[in-house]
Amino acid sequence: MPKYKIFGKTVEINFNENKFKKLKNELSLYPGSTEKTDVIINIVKKLNIPDDYIQNPKTHYTFKNGFLASYGNIQIMYIIDNDLLRIYLKEPAKIHFPKRLLNMEFASVEEQIGQILHELILVPMNYFFEDKFLVHSSAFQSPDGKTLLMGGTGGIGKTSLELYLCRNKKFKFIADDISIMDKNGKVYPNLAFPKIYGYNVYGQKELKKVLLSERSLANKLHWYLSINLRGENKVRRKISPLDLYGSYLNFSINANNYFILVRDKKVDELKKEAISVQLAVDLTIKVIQNEYFAFHQHIIWHEYNSLLKNIKPVITLNEVYSKWEKIGRNAFENLNLYIVRIPEKYDHQKFLNDFYTRIIE
Repeated sequence: MPKYKIFGKTVEINFNENKFKKLKNELSLYPGSTEKTDVIINIVKKLNIPDDYIQNPKTHYTFKNGFLASYGNIQIMYIIDNDLLRIYLKEPAKIHFPKRLLNMEFASVEEQIGQILHELILVPMNYFFEDKFLVHSSAFQSPDGKTLLMGGTGGIGKTSLELYLCRNKKFKFIADDISIMDKNGKVYPNLAFPKIYGYNVYGQKELKKVLLSERSLANKLHWYLSINLRGENKVRRKISPLDLYGSYLNFSINANNYFILVRDKKVDELKKEAISVQLAVDLTIKVIQNEYFAFHQHIIWHEYNSLLKNIKPVITLNEVYSKWEKIGRNAFENLNLYIVRIPEKYDHQKFLNDFYTRIIE
């Protein structure tokens, strides 16, 4: 099977290419690799759980060199094999049509598998290595070569800025939701397909056309009905950054500016203020703690079960947070770090224009 360079690691991914054609297309955005394998990911029909497991609670299994985590109908097993990380994903069950109607993406398993791979496997695999940490941010490169990260909580405006800058101002896409960084301040592309909500395309006919043009009639009907019956924040679609922006970066690059966006009712216009490295690290870790709460819970259960079995856990949250503190301080040392305060009631287009003209330097 082909190997890819993802987040600085050589990753071998084994799956049924005939069954998951869209996944093959998504992975093709990453460069290939011939280097020694760091991670092997297998998408399988059945998981073979080691016999020495302890199950506590029902959604978690711990064994000598790893654990199995369940997220609803998704089951993933992480195993440390000397210096190799092996990850197994059980193929999710087929999503029947009535359930797809209730899903904000109207997605089949084939359409969901790329998101599952990125969010629950490729991003979390960085927890098991000592040289990377996570930033909840979009990332892109400006025409003059500066790399910008837009961080903050969900729904704060990161994707809107990404769309505006990459589609209208010739910025190049690097990441949509989670950026991976190393201690030297380099950011690694996260080429998971961007998730575009109904409110992101409001008043933008060309963007809507690009987003929906290759969809089935049923898919388009679901989009329009969901917007009208459930609201623009209850419907979204994923799309390749190549189709959405025409270009993207697939190699690591030094970051320059990190903006943490926050809504503030005390300001009347956009306000940018420089912050310390430590505050940037603290805020970044807090957001990731929330975004990856479910995975963190499994790490805690793994620690708990390891105590019961009298074995050494393969990972602990204290180790992860300590690592992130060190990497974060080093990574942010040479970046321009800011909080950008956004008025609670601020015209959307004015927000985009003002951010481009007044905040980005």
